[in-house]
Amino acid sequence: MSRFHRRPARIAGIVVLSAALAALAPSASSVASPVPAPPASVASAPARVGGWSTLPAACVGGISHIRTDGELRMGGVDASGPWLTPFGDTGLRGPTAAWTYSGFQYDGSSGGDPFSDYLAIGADGLLWDVMVTDTSAAGNEQLLGAGAGWGSVRSLTWAGRTTIVYGLRGNALVRYGFGANSSGIYVSSSRVIASSGWGGVRKIASGGTATVGGRAVDTLYVITTAGALNLYTVDRATNVLRGYSLRTTGWQNVTELNAERCDANAGVTLVGVMNGSAYLYRDPVSDAKGDIISYGLITKGMSGVLIS
Repeated sequence: MSRFHRRPARIAGIVVLSAALAALAPSASSVASPVPAPPASVASAPARVGGWSTLPAACVGGISHIRTDGELRMGGVDASGPWLTPFGDTGLRGPTAAWTYSGFQYDGSSGGDPFSDYLAIGADGLLWDVMVTDTSAAGNEQLLGAGAGWGSVRSLTWAGRTTIVYGLRGNALVRYGFGANSSGIYVSSSRVIASSGWGGVRKIASGGTATVGGRAVDTLYVITTAGALNLYTVDRATNVLRGYSLRTTGWQNVTELNAERCDANAGVTLVGVMNGSAYLYRDPVSDAKGDIISYGLITKGMSGVLIS
């Protein structure tokens, strides 16, 4: 789950600040049980509808990404169509291993304009705090430092609630907490949600928070290297992990994934990137039934890493 601008009128400047970030090793007591095996899949193929014009008004699909040349492009797709706006050069060359909105917004000091924080893992394993400010000065970036030791984290996604990010680290699913101060953001906690079973997962994307059986959960959409699309929930109180199979095959060519929660009645949009082209889908109520709707091609020429 990410944040993106709705057809912005102004180009934003980018400032990459040092966050003094370091990967935290979780304690042994924080290790949860392995990932449960998903139940049998709903086998039917995604339905095809008449393009994005039939997308519910409450839904927006995220196509913001950082290109291989370091340029940040913010955008999305709604019922009126897709848009992409270049926001300038982040200075991060890549492609980066992962890129996510970190869940922080400030009333910043850059002319009083607000700014948002994003996280990016470089190909060199450094974690960067990228601030996007709403100013007219494009390309104002500074590379001042980074946290090391993130090379084993291959996918990041913001949980949809402030300060919480999930990551794939080796064979494990890890939840990170972040804090913020005047210098930027920092890692405040790290917990292994599942210590094994995630080595075959290529990408994760948060569908935000939901209520299942009266309990608040974080939702994660998962693509495996074998081409399966799964949905997992993490109980926010007990950290219990449950898995559901949405598709057993057909997603093996999806290299990037974004999920955005619409509202309680419209479900979650999914954007998958295949061979440089972005495609739009929707899980109508995020209920693990596998009734995925396909809206077709959004745009071509998508290089780099999709903001998750």
